[in-house]
Amino acid sequence: MHGYIEKLLKSDKIRYLIVGGCTTLVNFIVFFGLRLLTPASRNLCNVIAIICAILFAYVTNKYFVFESKNLGIYKTIVEAILFVAGRIVSMVVEVLGFAILCDSFRLKELFSKIFVQFVVIVINYVISKLFVFRDKRRSFIEIVNDNYCYFLAFIISFVTMIAIFIVQRIAPFGTHSMTIVDSIHQYIPFYSELRDKLLNEGSLFYSWNIALGSNFVSLAAYYLSSPFNLLFLIFGKESIIAVACIVMAIKISLCSVTMVHFLSYKDGEKKRNLIIVAIAISYAFSNYVVGYFWNSMWMDCLIALPLIMLGFKRLVEEKDIKLYVLSLFYALYCNYYIGYIICVFLVLWFITYNHKSIKNFFNNGIGFAVASLMSGGMAAFLLLPAYFGIKTTAAGEMKLPKSEWYGNIFVLIKQQFFLTDPITNQNFDGGVNLFCGTLAIISIALYLISNKAKLFDKIRYVFLLVVLMISFNNVLPNYIWHGMHDQYGIPNRFSFLYIFILLIMTYDVLQEIRSYNIPLILAGTMFTVAATIYCNTQSKLSKEVIIGTAVFLTIYTVILCLGTTKKIKRDAFVYIISGVCVIEMLISGVSGYLENGYSDAAKYYSTSKNVTAAYNKVKKMAKEEGPEFYRAELMDSTVLDEASWHNMPSVGTFCSTVNGNAVTAMGKLGFYTGANEFLYMGSTPFTNSLLNVKYLLKREDDYDNFDFNHIDDVEGVGIYTNPYPLSIGFGVSTNVKEHTMSGNSFVVQNALSNVMMYAPSFFTVKEDLSLMTSSEQSTTRIEGNKVYYTPDEKGEVRVNVSFYVNEPGDYYVECRGNSINKIRFSVDEKELTYDRYMWQIFHLGKLEKNQYVSIEYYFKSVDPVEKNLTLNVATFDESAYQEFYTKAKSSMLKVDKYEDGYIHGDVVMQEDQILFTSIPYDLGWEVYVDGRKTEFFKVLQGFIGVDIEPGKHTIEMKYTPVGLNIGIIISAIAWVLFIGIILLNGKNKTKSMEKEAK
Repeated sequence: MHGYIEKLLKSDKIRYLIVGGCTTLVNFIVFFGLRLLTPASRNLCNVIAIICAILFAYVTNKYFVFESKNLGIYKTIVEAILFVAGRIVSMVVEVLGFAILCDSFRLKELFSKIFVQFVVIVINYVISKLFVFRDKRRSFIEIVNDNYCYFLAFIISFVTMIAIFIVQRIAPFGTHSMTIVDSIHQYIPFYSELRDKLLNEGSLFYSWNIALGSNFVSLAAYYLSSPFNLLFLIFGKESIIAVACIVMAIKISLCSVTMVHFLSYKDGEKKRNLIIVAIAISYAFSNYVVGYFWNSMWMDCLIALPLIMLGFKRLVEEKDIKLYVLSLFYALYCNYYIGYIICVFLVLWFITYNHKSIKNFFNNGIGFAVASLMSGGMAAFLLLPAYFGIKTTAAGEMKLPKSEWYGNIFVLIKQQFFLTDPITNQNFDGGVNLFCGTLAIISIALYLISNKAKLFDKIRYVFLLVVLMISFNNVLPNYIWHGMHDQYGIPNRFSFLYIFILLIMTYDVLQEIRSYNIPLILAGTMFTVAATIYCNTQSKLSKEVIIGTAVFLTIYTVILCLGTTKKIKRDAFVYIISGVCVIEMLISGVSGYLENGYSDAAKYYSTSKNVTAAYNKVKKMAKEEGPEFYRAELMDSTVLDEASWHNMPSVGTFCSTVNGNAVTAMGKLGFYTGANEFLYMGSTPFTNSLLNVKYLLKREDDYDNFDFNHIDDVEGVGIYTNPYPLSIGFGVSTNVKEHTMSGNSFVVQNALSNVMMYAPSFFTVKEDLSLMTSSEQSTTRIEGNKVYYTPDEKGEVRVNVSFYVNEPGDYYVECRGNSINKIRFSVDEKELTYDRYMWQIFHLGKLEKNQYVSIEYYFKSVDPVEKNLTLNVATFDESAYQEFYTKAKSSMLKVDKYEDGYIHGDVVMQEDQILFTSIPYDLGWEVYVDGRKTEFFKVLQGFIGVDIEPGKHTIEMKYTPVGLNIGIIISAIAWVLFIGIILLNGKNKTKSMEKEAK
């Protein structure tokens, strides 16, 4: 028996199982001990338990399992760092997995803890075996010497970004931020929501803090799935902007690192030279990265692209699937949108690849398809819910447009020249970011006339570049590249693929520079000169672009000519050409980032702590009142998703994954809506009750046009409550099921009062007003409540519409018209507000007879053709509205428990009614009435309704994203297949080596 035990212990797998069991026991004892003896949160207890387990595991794995023989301080430190780093990876899996099972699937803690441990044990064994406890470990000097290209590329990129941060006072070196355009309004608030969920045990399936309630998996798949976002957990909420900026710098730098890896192994055996570093810098500081870096979630895919392409080569030529499958999985997981674009490119790359024979083409095709599907399958747990989530958005309907050109293609070609301004966003869909170095332009011609490059490769690269260039300028292929969607102000998001191909060609030219002669170099230069001149005739280039291009073109020509001769050594050529290339790209990159500017984080988030304090008081008050569900909003927002930043269960959102049904319904109700947004702008007492808005927060300078009651002030922020609060659900007439909202928003709300509760109308539309109009930039005329205006010329136009109040009342207006930029509201020449009001209701307030109301519409850029705008005016009768409120209040859903994606409560119905809920219609919900699963349906074009019989009933609603369960099953199968293939290949390789040794 003793001998048998000794034999078993010779296997590191058996020893690992023993230690793994002991480590798990330590983990469990610490976790459940803390849960029983302390008030600490579950996630905090879990993290502490894991840290204790890591310390125990390091000692036992080192001396008992793997019997590490490493000696010396340096090697021991490296080993310990690698071990902890590996365990941090598994800790992320454990913490997230445990949180998801407990908070999202709502499973018991014990079961969740045990289940996650099985996964973690396997991950830890693989990491320890392959990366940590190894018999051979190189010294630090050896590692640096062998990988200096990686270190150099990262250091140059990162130091440059930090220098830009310091100069522009970007956080953490100041109050400015790299989060420009959508990232300040969307991504930063969403980071806050993710952080709040992970720290406070919230469900990752659903969020009440975005758009009345949203599929959080779909949102996370687009914005938040990058593992870099876990860094937000380490720092406080107020540090999110600074961390986001540093993460951007890290991702940009890692783009250069992965490009180094691709170029180092592109031709087989590993190469190391400064040309690789220079091309990698060109990739990381291309105009695509400089222009679109603020889409931080896209940068993960740009990091992955070089690895995917290297993995493709190994897949086809060596039948090695590891790098391809894992890197493509990473891209699809981090951002399915750019991941989709890469997949389209991979199909073209495969079709045009030199497979040598028809047989190889089909054999490689099978391997390529299997590996690609495996990558998608491994990410299916995220991709399937994301797909079904997209189908519910306003952009979910896919309809191929007609094939037509955006404009002169030379407007695109000129974007390849030095110092062209990077595009961050623009209305012109034909814009594109293409610059990646003047050397890349010269290399197009040099590659094509090279006697070293294969004809097949020349044809292939030209074909791909032409296809991409046509796609940049044609609506139909552009639409396909963008996932069957319009670009919405961020044009040609796939241009990084064009840049990638150009840089491959540039690298190949420089590697074979000795095969060229001076006449060929001059021919390449003349091609670039001719292209520049012709572009200038077709689309005027700026003086800076022409001079800058000419300077670097001359420098490169001289260096390349010298490189073709033996007058300078190869090493000298490499140093010089690489140095100039890096200098050019850094000048271009720094210039581009300075041109982009920054957002003023201090301006946007200066009151964050004050609002947080006020909202904490709201949560305390709400908790004291009971477990009832409520929504809260800000009277005015400094960023569009500010309520989400404060983790408030709120109404509005600006988000690409917003529910399209909700957008439609909110627009009908009189709120501001856009293609992918609806905002809390346009509320009335009726819609505030309908949507369960119970609290409003007001800062000192916020415009208050809400009839809410002031109850308190906290750190300069006022807290207001709705005098007519309703629940998230209440009983309404069954007639609502067939009701369609139509007409202006006042008519819509009156009709809803009648059809829901048989209550009287509370808005009186004023049709007897004598509207007046004037404009200095256009000719105007009035017909009823419509104003027609014809601009004198293209450009800015202001149209004023005014009237005198003919009877006292509580006045609301609805301003409608295309291309409105802002509206100024004034009463008796006193400005009320001047802001982004368009298409929504605005509350003028209680007015007396003969008061003068002026409404000025501002159009930023309109064509000189006749257009029109509509002004609907109505008065609100509070006494009539109280009848609706009293009836609705009598059949409210009394919520006794709610969490993200979960509602539980009781409701009493006096007759057959529909339980109307202000929850956006989504098939991921399940509704249970008295424990029985019950069908639900869409009411008011965007909300959930349920048929309820008379009497008292218990209502329970649970949310699971559509496609999640099947996605998890597919992912589990795909991961098992992948691991199985890897193990089988490893076993076959070992057998082959043993056979060769014999």
